[in-house]
Amino acid sequence: MIHNLNFDGTEYPAIITYSVLKNLAKDTKSASLVELDQQIQNVEMFESILWYSLIAGHRIEKKHLDLKRDQMEEFLDYCLIDFNKMLQEDLLMIASGVLDVSGKKK
Repeated sequence: MIHNLNFDGTEYPAIITYSVLKNLAKDTKSASLVELDQQIQNVEMFESILWYSLIAGHRIEKKHLDLKRDQMEEFLDYCLIDFNKMLQEDLLMIASGVLDVSGKKK
């Protein structure tokens, strides 16, 4: 499910998909979903999670992402509550099998 996160008056599509999990696993050198889940709970990972979820959301929506990775801290300052809600909802839906990692509801 695509979430629209507001940053400085602009809505940005974001979603947790397979590519997000794959890139996070690569960044953290996690060998399993259990290890990755532990890393995702680390606040310092939020910038990477946001970055990859914005890339995935923009790819699905066929939109151009006009942000840079170094803007993610400022983005999170602006929408931390909405980002955390997206993160919890998507991870729960993936874990329960309601949302597949392509971003589509089953």
